[in-house]
Amino acid sequence: MGKIYQHQTKLRLLCGVGQDLTGASYLFKYVKPSGTTGTFGGTAFGSASDGTIYYDFGSGDINEYGNWRFWSVATFSDGRIAFGEPFTEYIYEEGT
Repeated sequence: MGKIYQHQTKLRLLCGVGQDLTGASYLFKYVKPSGTTGTFGGTAFGSASDGTIYYDFGSGDINEYGNWRFWSVATFSDGRIAFGEPFTEYIYEEGT
């Protein structure tokens, strides 16, 4: 993958949780370089049974440069929760 830049919107976050997500709700959590935390809504990639979700970034989503940490979270109807493995991605300042 090439560099990812601050304010980039042609970008998709894709993660798996390693199990069937049928009937679950899912999202992505993140920690920005400033320490601010938040979530992005997730959508099943292909079939929910494949266990992979994605998020297409929009305007204002990637608004800081530096190390971002992302991970996926699935919550099942019976209250059980599954986490995807967290990963860190460096976001570059535009023009660098």
